[in-house]
Amino acid sequence: MKIFGSILIGLTFLSVSVFFPIMLLPTFLGIIPAAIANNKGRSFNGWWIYGILLFIIALAHSIFIKRDIKSLENKLLSEGMKKCPYCAELVKGEAIICKHCGKDL
Repeated sequence: MKIFGSILIGLTFLSVSVFFPIMLLPTFLGIIPAAIANNKGRSFNGWWIYGILLFIIALAHSIFIKRDIKSLENKLLSEGMKKCPYCAELVKGEAIICKHCGKDL
C-alpha cells in the first residue's frame, strides 16, 4: 500500500510540474488581445477569456476591431471630463474655456 501511495504522489507531482506551465502560458498570452481591446473600449475580462481559448484569432480580431466611441466617452466622463455645451467635445473638468471652440464654459 505504501508503494501505491508513493506512485500516486509521484504521478501527481509529475502531472502538476508538466501541465502547469502548459496551462499557464495561455493565461498570460490572453492578456495581449485583452489589453488591445480594452484600449478600444471593450471588456477586458471577456477578451481575456477569448484570448485564452483562441489566442491567434482573438489577437487578430482585437487589432482590427474599431473603437467603441460611446464606451470610451462614458469612461472619460466618469473620470472627470465634461462636454462642452457648444461644440460637444470633451474637455477637462477644471477648464473654463473650451480648447476646441474657444467659448467660455
